[in-house]
Amino acid sequence: MRQTPTEPLDDRLTSLLSTEQRLEAKSIEAERSAKALVEAARQTLGRAQAEAMAELEVEAATEERAAREAHARALEAIETERTAALTRLGATPDSLIDELCSLVLVRLLEPGGGP
Repeated sequence: MRQTPTEPLDDRLTSLLSTEQRLEAKSIEAERSAKALVEAARQTLGRAQAEAMAELEVEAATEERAAREAHARALEAIETERTAALTRLGATPDSLIDELCSLVLVRLLEPGGGP
């Protein structure tokens, strides 16, 4: 059972062609829009990665600076301790050094003595 067209065939074909052209235009616009969204997302990702890298570099530089400062403080503490030990050693009377040497010598000479 076939319907009788109410419009002439040329008008229907023209209408179909017009609909096809509108759909094609919408499809092309949707594709352009999607490509633009993808490009914007890529750019956003690139900026985010660059910002994250910059933050990471700042954090690494901060940690390195803190480590260097801690190292410098540790070296200063070692030097202070060394200087204090040398001062104490320099202030030790010769008689005490002789006495300590004598005690060491006696222990070394005892049977079973020695290191």
